[in-house]
Formats: sequence, structure tokens, C-alpha cells
Amino acid sequence: MRADLELAVSEFFSNCVRHSRGGRVVVGVQCAPGTVRLWVTDPGSDAPAAAPAARLPHPLALDGRGLCLVGAVCSRWGLDIGTTLTRAWCEVPAAPGPEGRLR
Repeated sequence: MRADLELAVSEFFSNCVRHSRGGRVVVGVQCAPGTVRLWVTDPGSDAPAAAPAARLPHPLALDGRGLCLVGAVCSRWGLDIGTTLTRAWCEVPAAPGPEGRLR
């Protein structure tokens, strides 16, 4: 679970750097029974478009695999695109450790 969340936050944050207009980026996590929800919020882009779909790029492409990776390791994910903020979020099933705490 931890590696899945690390991959998701890395991909979401990279997309913030590449596609947003700059400014404050907020990363959040929320633990609920059986699920961990992660989100990254940024100021959005100057020309917000429809939410991109996870797609497989050409095998020789240098980028474009991030949302496919997030989709492969998370149970759910999505993008909420507004006029002033963009939020990428995902959910990963939580696995309790031996003491009952989330790992």
C-alpha cells in the first residue's frame, strides 16, 4: 500500500509541476476504515481542459504513462477540474498491520 501511495503522489505532483500555472500545491491524505485516500491540489492551468484519460502512449514516448500507473495500483482515482483549482485523487485499500494500525 505504501509504495502505491508513493507512486500516486509522485505522478500527481509531477503533473502539477508540468501542467499547472504554478503556485501553492497541497498534498493531503485521509485514512478511513479499509481505505486510504490521497489528493494533490494545485492552482490549475491557464486553459483547463477536460480531464485526461489514462492512456497507453507510443512505446517510444518519453512520458504519458503516469495516469495508467495510478490506475493500475489504486482502486479508484479521478481528477476534479475547476476554474481555480485542480485536484487529483486516488484511493488505495488499507491493510492493517499486526497491531491493527494501517501499514
